[in-house]
Amino acid sequence: MSEKIPFILSKVKELYLQGLSTATIFRDYRNQILAPEDINKGTAVALKSLVQRMKRGEESVNISKAEERLRTPPPKVSEAQQAANRAYTAKKLEYTDDLINEIDTLKMKVFKEILITRLEW
Repeated sequence: MSEKIPFILSKVKELYLQGLSTATIFRDYRNQILAPEDINKGTAVALKSLVQRMKRGEESVNISKAEERLRTPPPKVSEAQQAANRAYTAKKLEYTDDLINEIDTLKMKVFKEILITRLEW
C-alpha cells in the first residue's frame, strides 16, 4: 500500500469551500496544504480523492452536505483566460472603431468621386 500523503486537511477544506478546484488548489496552494518537508509529495489526483473522502466523512476533517451546497463552484474559465478575453475585447473595440472610421472615410471618398463624375457629364 502506498504512503499516505500528509495534507493539511483544514486548509484543503477552506480552499475547496472557497470555490477552488482540487487541481487549482494543488497547483497554486501546494505550499499551504503540505508541510514544508512534504512539499514534493502528492498529486492532484490524490488531493481529489482526499476531498471525496472528506465529503463521505472518512477523514478527521469532513465536508458536510450543507457546506458543499454553500460552496461556490469553480469558474469554467481560468483567470488567465479571463484576462486574455478582456484584453482581446479591449483591442477588438479599438480596432472596430478604427475600422468604422476607415469605412466612413472610404464612403466619403467614393461619394465625392461619384459626385464629381456626375457633374462632369
